[in-house]
Amino acid sequence: MKNKNTKSTLDNDIDAFDAENLNGINTENRNRELDSEILKDGEEIAGLLLRPISAGDLALLLDLGVGLLVGNMNTLFFDVGAILYSQSRSKAEIRTLAIRPSEFRAAVYDFLDEFEPNLFNEAQPKILAMIERMNKSRTALKGTLGGAGEPSSPKAGGRAG
Repeated sequence: MKNKNTKSTLDNDIDAFDAENLNGINTENRNRELDSEILKDGEEIAGLLLRPISAGDLALLLDLGVGLLVGNMNTLFFDVGAILYSQSRSKAEIRTLAIRPSEFRAAVYDFLDEFEPNLFNEAQPKILAMIERMNKSRTALKGTLGGAGEPSSPKAGGRAG
């Protein structure tokens, strides 16, 4: 039986977080920091300049079944290829192609045929880092953390443009 006076590591981490954020988190500052990460210039991978992943790109890729964006690693190589392909092409081209998912898949495989298999050694960690930045940004889209203020979302409106 656990001693009631013994705190777990998680309890200590929560207490430290609460103490550090006693007056709540300044959402505006936090959003600015996250924006500087997620909205930075495109990433270069294997000689391809990738656009940062926008909300529209995220919705499209999820709709096409790119599970890597939500932590599903079952189709890692295809997912990395799909992100490389879609983020290195024009949005108009990708959105037109995405209407026909089987053609999108075929285009990704054709695209990957242009590279040596070691492409994944360089691309995988960079793609995972892009997704991590995107996921951090998604956590602060609405409201304020801590405090009893009204929810506000300057980020949502600013991101939409």
